[in-house]
Amino acid sequence: MNLESIKSGILAFLVVVSMVLTLSIWNFSNYEEINEATTKQISINGKDAELNEVILPSQMVFHQQNQSYQLKNRTDQFSFYQDIQDWNVSLSNQAANAQDPGASYVEMIYPAEIPLNLLPNLMQFSEENRNASFPDWSFNRLVLIPNHDSDSITLSFRSTQHEQTFNAEVQNPESYTALVNYTQSEDALSELVAYELNDRVIYLPENETVLSKQTYTTSSIAVGPLINNLFPVTSYVRETSGGRYIDGSRMLEEYQVFPNQKYMRFVNPKNEEKAQVGAGFSREELISEANLFINNHDGWTQDYMLTNAEINSEHSTVTFDMLFNGYPVVSKLGHIEQRWINRELNTYIRPLMRLSTPLGSETVTLRSGEDIIYLLEEAEGPLTVPKKTIEDIQMVYTMSSEEEGYSSDIITLEPAWFMKSNGRWMPVPENGDMLNVQGGSRS
Repeated sequence: MNLESIKSGILAFLVVVSMVLTLSIWNFSNYEEINEATTKQISINGKDAELNEVILPSQMVFHQQNQSYQLKNRTDQFSFYQDIQDWNVSLSNQAANAQDPGASYVEMIYPAEIPLNLLPNLMQFSEENRNASFPDWSFNRLVLIPNHDSDSITLSFRSTQHEQTFNAEVQNPESYTALVNYTQSEDALSELVAYELNDRVIYLPENETVLSKQTYTTSSIAVGPLINNLFPVTSYVRETSGGRYIDGSRMLEEYQVFPNQKYMRFVNPKNEEKAQVGAGFSREELISEANLFINNHDGWTQDYMLTNAEINSEHSTVTFDMLFNGYPVVSKLGHIEQRWINRELNTYIRPLMRLSTPLGSETVTLRSGEDIIYLLEEAEGPLTVPKKTIEDIQMVYTMSSEEEGYSSDIITLEPAWFMKSNGRWMPVPENGDMLNVQGGSRS
């Protein structure tokens, strides 16, 4: 072998090594890009939630001998509801008219229409009923009727809008006894007054209610993981001004409520241009998909409840409101909303803050339900809100920023009476502010 042959062999070997190294670099570079895409931070460090944790009744009414009551401690309502979710439910007597519940029963009022097809996600069904089919309609009431002759319970799911009823049974003496004990526990119950307004009944506490006003520190939720969730190619995203992020079509914008507390609104206008009638979700799909979407980024940063699930021909809207001490919070900082078009997310609104450390509390006394009714019924003159537009009246919590001189990370949650008119929640005014008189309010 001469010197030229050795040189040629070495050169060929070096060329092969170079090609192998180049290919390895390319592959490693591609792996880095793929790995970066799959390991982007998408969690906002909240939690996941099952449907039975966010589909909750807004009110639980205990009816006895033509009187109505509620549990004195609002959090006990949710504890009782959790017990109900563990009952073993059978569908043996499902086809029925709305039977007379008798003198003693419990009525659960839901703020949203709940598809019957979601019941397997909300209740424990007996093994032979787990794959049962359900009627294709939604309920907004659940009536628990104790059957004293058989130590059983009838669960009557009802739609007040369509006057439909679907019945199920709980054949368990222990569950029956627990229900009867709740309905007969005078120490745990307080009286309600039934207010008939605009073809509906609103239940209000008869007496004044003492609740706590509480102060908390807050912490911010980073917007980066939400950008990673909502924009398909994050390298295209640019911040055009303070708190506004765009990729050419989609936009995420931050809105300041208090100095250190914000919420965000994401919009994808592209799917508005191709909206198709009938191409959206059913109500069952909407609620399930909305919950799954939030779970995908651990987005439940507080306790929330489903408050609306609305379907129309071109888009679908679902809302969740924060719960505090068992009561809904009326604030942009406690509100989650999604709008879907053609089964694609069009709008996402959510808080960019969470409650952190409780600092202190004091008690607040709210007016009685009798006072609220008197205010609406006895006003001498036109009301600021036409009575015919009032849909609901509830005790809620509101959020406010601390006074000047305190840390901007501190907010206060305070209870108040609110009423819902034309789909919007607003404070129930004081007596002198309720009248709408030319030139101002009349005292």
